[in-house]
Amino acid sequence: MTTRRGGPAATVNSKIGNI
Repeated sequence: MTTRRGGPAATVNSKIGNI
């Protein structure tokens, strides 16, 4: 997944992906 800056949703997706 590509993380885009300025997107709070991207951060949430990253956390879910880490878990």
